[in-house]
Amino acid sequence: MALNFWWISSYLRPATWELLLLPQLFLGAAIGPFFSSMTTLALGHVPKSQQLNALDLLNGARNIGAGLAITFSDIGWDRLQAHQWNLFTTPDPSNSLRFLSFSPIDSHTAHTELERVAGLLTFNDFFQLLAWGTLLFSCLVWFLTPPRTHLPDPDLIILENLGEEP
Repeated sequence: MALNFWWISSYLRPATWELLLLPQLFLGAAIGPFFSSMTTLALGHVPKSQQLNALDLLNGARNIGAGLAITFSDIGWDRLQAHQWNLFTTPDPSNSLRFLSFSPIDSHTAHTELERVAGLLTFNDFFQLLAWGTLLFSCLVWFLTPPRTHLPDPDLIILENLGEEP
């Protein structure tokens, strides 16, 4: 998933859907094993009698986590876009003077174009952050996964399949 996020971030924006088709195909194929491993990790130490209740709690936590992730990603997006905008306008004070010297129509055109380019660069920055976060998260999962010393329990396999769709 991290490699696919990095791959998507490397495209020059605006990218066509044909260019993004292959990395998104691989990303979709990687999401299934990700949720299976997360379910196994979360339910690995729960007693059999409590696994259905734990699965319900896990699915609820996933839904709450998805809502929070959307909220925080929107906040992060706005901050990254403001950062990109500041990179265009503030490192050199003469940039601001040049923007102010336009006529009102040209000023609006320049502002619109700068906002568009800042949004495109933010898109790439955001996917790079997702790549680094996914890489870090996968390392944490790898370290936290208990070693398997026996064959998997058939009941746990059923719970993993139930846990894939909250």
